[in-house]
Formats: sequence, structure tokens, C-alpha cells
Amino acid sequence: MAMTPIRFRTLVDRAGQHCQCDADEPYGCGKTHPTTGDRCYESGSWRAPLVVVPRDPHLPLHEAVGLLDSQLVVMCRPCSARRANKAKAALAAQAAEQLADAQLGMFDATPYVVPKPAKTRTPKESAA
Repeated sequence: MAMTPIRFRTLVDRAGQHCQCDADEPYGCGKTHPTTGDRCYESGSWRAPLVVVPRDPHLPLHEAVGLLDSQLVVMCRPCSARRANKAKAALAAQAAEQLADAQLGMFDATPYVVPKPAKTRTPKESAA
């Protein structure tokens, strides 16, 4: 289902014409909002317009077009940007951890011990 202006307006009206960001929810931006606590009640203005984004922060926006209304959430642009940055940072941390694990698997974990050189006999020792 495409995001038409009518569908956008329906979702925003259903959200009470304010941001649905909740810091305690997995789809939230994670920031405690100064005046309202965990909830953001931004009503959408020129500095923070409302946008419709998927509840799953890792889902790309071009795939979110086909989602149902129950899988979408209305957020202000600052909360949406914070949430996207938080999701990108989590994916980057996960990729770095996987890379470190893969690199450790490439090498033997036992320490390398330098072998002692063999003693060689000098000509005087062998004659005695």
C-alpha cells in the first residue's frame, strides 16, 4: 500500500497529531525528552515535521511502503533521525564484533615461542 497524502493524514490523525516516540519502546529514539519524560509530544512544526516510519528501525524506508498501518509509527524528524543513527550505530557495532570474531578465528590463539638455538660444539670441545 503506497503512502498517499490521505494515508499519511489518517496515520497522523490516529496518532493525535503528535510524535509517538517513546524512549522505553524498541522503536523509540532512546532520548529522555526534557519536558515530557520518556514520551515526545512534538506536534509537528516547520522545525520538526512529522514523518511516518516503520516500527522496525532496521527496515529501509523503500521497503516500508508496503507495510500495514499497524507496522508504522508517526515521529517528528529529530526523533526519527536519532532513531536511525542509533540503529546504524548498533549495526556498525555488530559488524565490528563479527569482524573481530572472524579475524580471531583465522589465527592460532596459542602464543608463539621462539625456539632456543641448538648448541654447537666448537672444534676445541670436540677434540677434548
